Amino acid sequence: MSYPVKYTLQVRRGVESVNADGDPTYRWGEPEPIRVVGWWLSSGQETGADGHIHQVDYDASMFLPSSENIQPEDEIMIPRVGWCRVDGPVANWDNGPWWSTGLDKITLRRVSNEDRA
Repeated sequence: MSYPVKYTLQVRRGVESVNADGDPTYRWGEPEPIRVVGWWLSSGQETGADGHIHQVDYDASMFLPSSENIQPEDEIMIPRVGWCRVDGPVANWDNGPWWSTGLDKITLRRVSNEDRA
């Protein structure tokens, strides 16, 4: 399947590293462009398949081509929101027997200055 990819955003790839104390940590690379299909912001609630309201703990969701190879701990700059970190596993539906969407869905959380400490 082919979807229009109309937007370009910035990503900082998470890289496993070792800090000055010898402890494992993450650092982020320089921003680089990625192509995205679209994104939407969450209000903290979503309607479930059962019709009930469910609380969610992420700030935004996004569809982007699988070829962009987004991973947990990467950060994406969303206009008028700021840097957001990929929250949890990347959802991909390309492993079914009938179709290959070529898209990943990710959820994102805003990055605060406290997260940088």
